[in-house]
Amino acid sequence: MFASDDDNEILKNASYAAYNEAAKTAFRTLSAAITEYFAEHQELYRTDVLDVPNILDRLTTTKGR
Repeated sequence: MFASDDDNEILKNASYAAYNEAAKTAFRTLSAAITEYFAEHQELYRTDVLDVPNILDRLTTTKGR
């Protein structure tokens, strides 16, 4: 049995929607896990200040040189 073009388009859209929802769920799960980890391990970031360079500052200050 062969599917019509309309059926193929419907299946394609349904597959995309299912994939999109799975990706959203995965990101939500990862986000919740990261949030929970840092909530339980506050000692990792409470005592130290992370020195993260801001590359945008470097780009704008060297642009005129």
